[in-house]
Amino acid sequence: MSDSNITKRALAQTMKDLMAERPFAKISVGDICERCGMNRKSFYYHFRDKHDLVNWIFQTEFIETIHLTDYANAWVFLGAICAYFYQERDFYRSALLIEGQNSFRDYFIETVSPFLKAFTEDIFQGVEDPAFYITFFEDAFMAAILRWQLHRGDGVQAAYDRLLALLERWGLAAGLPCDSETVRRYLARDKKREGDMVHAVLLRAIGDAYVEDVLLSALGEEMP
Repeated sequence: MSDSNITKRALAQTMKDLMAERPFAKISVGDICERCGMNRKSFYYHFRDKHDLVNWIFQTEFIETIHLTDYANAWVFLGAICAYFYQERDFYRSALLIEGQNSFRDYFIETVSPFLKAFTEDIFQGVEDPAFYITFFEDAFMAAILRWQLHRGDGVQAAYDRLLALLERWGLAAGLPCDSETVRRYLARDKKREGDMVHAVLLRAIGDAYVEDVLLSALGEEMP
C-alpha cells in the first residue's frame, strides 16, 4: 500500500471514529487532523473537504470492489449494498443525515445509479419511457435505504409496537401461551447455557439484534 493510501485510510478511520461520537456538522477538518496527528496541509493534499472524505470511504470500501458479474440480478446487488450498510451501520446512519450541497445522499445516488441502470434496463425493455421507470426504481431504493437506516434507533418499545402490530395484522401469535416461570424453566435447558449464564439475543431496534450474557436467576425478575 502506498504512503498516500495509508494516509487516506488513517484519515478515513479517524472520520469514522468521530462520526460515531458526534454529528457530521460538528466535526471540522481541524478535529480530524488533531485526532489523526496530521496537519491541515496533509488533509487538503488528499481531500477537498470533509464531504470528499466521506464519499471516498464509500467509493473505496464498496464501489471499487464491485464486479457486475458477481451479481446475478439487481436484487442480489441491492442485497450486497444493504449488507455493507448494515456492517457499517453507525457510520452510514450518520452519513445519510448529511444535508445540503455535496451531501452523501447525492453522491450515493450518483455512484450507484449506473449499476442499477445496468441491472434494470432489461427489466424495463420495451416499455414506454424506460428512463422514467429506472429513475423511479432508483428513488424507491434510496427511500427504502433512508427509512431503514435513519429509523433504526426508534428504541425497543417502538420496535416491539411495530412487531406486535404486524403479528396481529397477519393473525399470528403475539405472545406466549404460558407464564414466565415456564419460559425460565425451558431456558434453563438450553444447550448454550453455561452455569447460571444464558446467551440472550436482545433487540435494540428492528434489524439490530445483539447478544448479551444474562444470569438465569435474574430472568425471573425481568421476564414478566
